[in-house]
Amino acid sequence: MEQRTPSAIENEGLQSIFAPRNEVHARWDRLKRWALTLGEFGLIQTLVQLFTAAAGLVVVRSMSKHDYALYAIANSMQVTGNVLADLGIGFGVSSIGGRVWHNRERFGQLVNTALSLRRRFAVISLGFSILLSAWMLPRNGAGWGLTIGLCLTILAGVLPLLQSSIFGVSLRLHSEYRRIQKLDLGNAGLRLILISVLALTRINALLASSVGVVGNWVQLIFVRRFARDKAELSALVNPSDQRELEKLSIVWLPNVIFYCLQGQITLLVLTIVGTPSGVADVTALGRIAMILTILSVTF
Repeated sequence: MEQRTPSAIENEGLQSIFAPRNEVHARWDRLKRWALTLGEFGLIQTLVQLFTAAAGLVVVRSMSKHDYALYAIANSMQVTGNVLADLGIGFGVSSIGGRVWHNRERFGQLVNTALSLRRRFAVISLGFSILLSAWMLPRNGAGWGLTIGLCLTILAGVLPLLQSSIFGVSLRLHSEYRRIQKLDLGNAGLRLILISVLALTRINALLASSVGVVGNWVQLIFVRRFARDKAELSALVNPSDQRELEKLSIVWLPNVIFYCLQGQITLLVLTIVGTPSGVADVTALGRIAMILTILSVTF
């Protein structure tokens, strides 16, 4: 039988006494680390939402009702064009990417396949959005020069979104949340600064819409640079991924159509039987309501 010295017995006793304390300290350190992480994440997300809401309120308060109605139509048509061009592809990239994200070449095939489909869908979605805008804008008092300019901003605003939303999935799959948040915060801050400068000098529907275009292209430049390290952007299109994404798009089509109709039906009705002032009033209320969504979006 092994003989234990008095010092060994004493050391064992001390370890049994301090072990619970060490475990408590380790748990407390983990709790503090997670609390700081969640606090930082929530703070940045809150700032993003505050900057976005503030930019919207500056636009509402600094524009005439007529200009704001035209701006709201152009902004709404840009969202519609982007949603119709996606048709669930973003969710499909997240789903398939969860299986292949660790393989740079294979993940690059998925990214390029998704971009190829989005470009094809964008031809139809932008055609619909721009034609509808070309009908709605003149009926709300826009001249043909302004109508053409706003239609061009819709086109220029959707094109970078076709790519940045896919590259954004790449960053999320690789847990690059700090980069995503920094990019969101910088983009929201840039838009607020540009809108504020225009409000202090000269602002109209075309200039305000151009701010959104600038923000979308800046976002694309950075998110593409970040994603280049995660995916081989020269990879070929993968037929298997294409079939899977096309099936998902067909399933998503009814939901997307309903979403677009739900978002545009009010503008369509007001364009037909209402006035630009009515369009401005309804969309301005939506901007004010953004303040109430800050907490929910952050959580």
